[in-house]
Amino acid sequence: MRLRSGLMLGFLASWAIGLFLTASGWAQFNRPRSGCTSLRTWEPKLGFGDEVRALPVILHIMVPEPAAGASGPSGGASAGEDQSLKTLKWFEELFGEPQNGTVNQTWLPASIQFYVFRAERCLYLPTAFRDLGGDRIRRPTMDDLSTFRDVNDRYNARDVLGVDLYVWPRIDGISGFGAAALTRGQFPGPGAVWTHQLVVENRDFTLVAHELGHFLGLEHFCKGPGSTTADPQKDPDKGKVDCPKFGKSGRLMSALADGTELKCPEMQQAYAVARIFAPSQRPEKRGGPACQAPTR
Repeated sequence: MRLRSGLMLGFLASWAIGLFLTASGWAQFNRPRSGCTSLRTWEPKLGFGDEVRALPVILHIMVPEPAAGASGPSGGASAGEDQSLKTLKWFEELFGEPQNGTVNQTWLPASIQFYVFRAERCLYLPTAFRDLGGDRIRRPTMDDLSTFRDVNDRYNARDVLGVDLYVWPRIDGISGFGAAALTRGQFPGPGAVWTHQLVVENRDFTLVAHELGHFLGLEHFCKGPGSTTADPQKDPDKGKVDCPKFGKSGRLMSALADGTELKCPEMQQAYAVARIFAPSQRPEKRGGPACQAPTR
């Protein structure tokens, strides 16, 4: 996340569990989880090329469930639906073809592309999850990822191995948070990317691309003005150089997420994870970024 990070890899276990659930009938293909309504579905994206790994994105647009007797989320049901469609349209642009999708342009040098597999609108009860308010959510931290884990447990897709991407009305203190399928510390659980609705309003595509980097196992290369934990000794960014001023690094994995450049080792590390998501795409061909990592 911007100013926050903390990830480890655990995709294979999640993949195996997902396959088991599908095979045992617990998960139905192309069916949203309970509490979610499908807005749109797409055919699996093909034609990216043998060397590119195409990762499906399951977009969850989170809306607080209205109180008894209310017509819907703030502004009424129609306002909530209009905002959902506006959000959906923007994410379609982000994950469009490489020449048109701003996120895909960023990740193409790493031979990674994303496509929207399904978009759904999910109602949630603030009382159902600790730290979820009607229109605001406490930020996840490495001291407490329980809400992050519990929400993902409930809403992450089980019918497809992909990137579960959540858009919340508000996350206090941050614009986004991303973690792989096994997080650091004592809170293992399914990974996801969480973003703030203002990211959509501000069309901040670099923030989305940055959080996807965390989902693919990348960490910040520099330390920003903040900590992911109350104990600075446990900060994943401890010991890293301070980030340049905002707008100066030009790199995607700055703690400030103020650029789009990916270094070759970052591309190679992310691609190795992306292969897990797309094993049927010419698995005999390793492919990957064309860059050459510097030798030591």
